[in-house]
Amino acid sequence: MILHMSLTASCCVGVPKPQNKNTRQQILEAISNHQQATVDDIILFIQQHFQNFITPVTVRHHLHILEENELVTVAVSTTHLKPGRPKHSYQLTDKASRVLPRNYQRLADALLQRIAEPSSSPVNVIFEGIGSQLAGGTTFQSGSWENRLDGVLQHLNKQGYVASYERTYDGYILHTSNCPYHEIAQHNSHLCQIDMYYIATLLGVIPRRLSFLMDESERCSYFIPAS
Repeated sequence: MILHMSLTASCCVGVPKPQNKNTRQQILEAISNHQQATVDDIILFIQQHFQNFITPVTVRHHLHILEENELVTVAVSTTHLKPGRPKHSYQLTDKASRVLPRNYQRLADALLQRIAEPSSSPVNVIFEGIGSQLAGGTTFQSGSWENRLDGVLQHLNKQGYVASYERTYDGYILHTSNCPYHEIAQHNSHLCQIDMYYIATLLGVIPRRLSFLMDESERCSYFIPAS
């Protein structure tokens, strides 16, 4: 049974293992994860997720190039209470959404395979099959919840989801900040159900969706009961 989620709970952020991505891609994923991110936010995200220890000067250099390429824009500019450099907060442009990882090939392969099968199954059964196929036989259904979720994060992030999680008193909330099927899903939100089955296959637990990007939320979020 899925338990009721507490809105006031301590946070325990899951950290996937490092991935081989270039610095600008890491910066874009950091901003995507935060929606609006300062240089300090970006540095912390990159250190935690990629174990890449990067300096503020280097981050600002790459941000300048990303701004010139219209992938990043300054969202907020405020001045510190102490003298020094103004504090900027950055956000992604619409153009940047086309640069973040996409996963259309795997989705298309799964859809075509299911369509080719002689079946009169309802749509939700077909989506469940696609979610299972996207998992590719990978599951994280044993060990501690943190270890299981770390495995899920690593798996999802390889597919471009920019995933993280936090702890609540009765479970966990899994967040995905990038939709690998964004251009399709914004015209057909039923595809969002595939991710539900995808996560359920990986964890062996059916999550409860709390929000999703297609509803103009900042990210897709799923509650996972720890019982």
